[in-house]
Amino acid sequence: MAPEIIEDGMWLKFAILLPKTFSYKLFATSVWVMVTIQVMETVNPQFNLPKLRYHVRFKSSLSVIFYGSDVFSLASLQKLYNLLTVPADFKTVKGSSNECLIDRLEIVTKNDLNRVAQFAKAKGLTVHQWPHRLKPDCYDLGVVVSFGQLIDEESIKSCKYGMINVHPSLLPKYRGSTPIQKAVYAGDKETGLSVVTIQPKKYDIGKILLQQRIEIAEGSKAIDLYNSLAEIGATLLIQCISNLPFYLSNAKDQQKEGISYAVKLKKSDGQIDWRVMTSDLVDRTFRAYDGFIPIYCNWINGSPLFLMDMIDTRLTHKLNWDNLEKIVFGHVCHDKPGLVMYNSRLNGVCFKCKDNKWVVFRKLALKNYAKMTALDFKNGFISKQKQPLILPSKSFRSYQMIEFKMTSNQNSDTNVTPCGQRFLINYKPSDPIKSRYNWMVFLLIISVTIAMVSILWVTYLWIKSNEIKSQLKPNQLFDTGRQIINELTARTHIQHENRSEENKFDLKSLFNIAKDAVRKFNETIHSDADH
Repeated sequence: MAPEIIEDGMWLKFAILLPKTFSYKLFATSVWVMVTIQVMETVNPQFNLPKLRYHVRFKSSLSVIFYGSDVFSLASLQKLYNLLTVPADFKTVKGSSNECLIDRLEIVTKNDLNRVAQFAKAKGLTVHQWPHRLKPDCYDLGVVVSFGQLIDEESIKSCKYGMINVHPSLLPKYRGSTPIQKAVYAGDKETGLSVVTIQPKKYDIGKILLQQRIEIAEGSKAIDLYNSLAEIGATLLIQCISNLPFYLSNAKDQQKEGISYAVKLKKSDGQIDWRVMTSDLVDRTFRAYDGFIPIYCNWINGSPLFLMDMIDTRLTHKLNWDNLEKIVFGHVCHDKPGLVMYNSRLNGVCFKCKDNKWVVFRKLALKNYAKMTALDFKNGFISKQKQPLILPSKSFRSYQMIEFKMTSNQNSDTNVTPCGQRFLINYKPSDPIKSRYNWMVFLLIISVTIAMVSILWVTYLWIKSNEIKSQLKPNQLFDTGRQIINELTARTHIQHENRSEENKFDLKSLFNIAKDAVRKFNETIHSDADH
């Protein structure tokens, strides 16, 4: 198979394997050029040649466009970059162990600040900003890993072999952007990875090229599983690319049964409601979402209390919490979810759940406060309180005060929380029936305000009109007007008598007389107003 010589835009280098069928003159010329360039570069390091580099490209080599944006996709990009090795010697002949599978690799990402863009720029790879539409027949293959954007159909068809995607679940289960978190939250015993083809207009519906099942160890966190699946997914991707025609020809459609979705996480997904959540659900929520969104509950004043560094429930459930409750409260406090206390032996703040079991956190942070250890939180917020209470649920209005009788023999290792009974003892939730009329009351207030403003405005206009009338002296104005009317009548009668029968009704003359009378009337009014 004769190799192709292609240009990739670096310094001129030659790694040419010439079959015996090539002429001696061509071989000698190539050697002479190589030796000449090497000598020139040695003598003058600034030897200015066109920035070209030639290497052997076999027909099995691929030009790849990679779509990625986060740490999960970075692992696959690093594996692809390792295949982008420009041959420096004759070991790159097809059939050797160091065969070049990729001859060109370019990146499409959302911004210049993510890990994918930083890695690509550090390695000198071409980076395109999303959105980026591909030109026809520009690439052999598109690779999409944790990108989160729908790629248009024209770009997919622009790649010779289409596009493939690495998805961290056993499709069709958990289609979407958060399959790892949802698997941990649901308490699944296993998850997996799928390499599928990319289809336009919808996520994760393509044909399955390759799948691998992964066991989820008990107590695993999604953030740890996230990193390990990223490496396994990158390995599966390289396995697929190394024998791409085989996997494409044996691709299988996804099953129509067992379809589920893993939608994008919201901040509210990390909120803990002690009144409705069991200790197992709190544990799964923390292990699934910690590292992706904040985990928090409501503190006594309704502000968020962020929870971090949770102790494994497999350890805390072994403790005898009933004895601790008897020491602290004098009796076992059943059905009191949200109760809080600090335990020095565990070095954590303990919260009681709906199932009367406790969960413990070693680091906490209140809104507008820095992150604190459990001991610092106890000294700053728990020890200052005199009365223990139950933390509110999601809705602060549903909070109810619950008092406990403290025993004299309180354990020095255990301090029950705070809690501002002084702040909440007189708190009464608002009546939900009355709250319906808040909007009607608001409209009534607005209507009354508009009516009062209207009355004031009419009163002002009435007063102002009286002032104007007083300035015009109505009696004098009446006398002046009567004189003008008499004069107008007299002048009209005189001119009427002096005209012939044909011109008795000359409208133009009447108009001029009226015009003079009006002018005199206006002058009289202005002179009176000035006085």
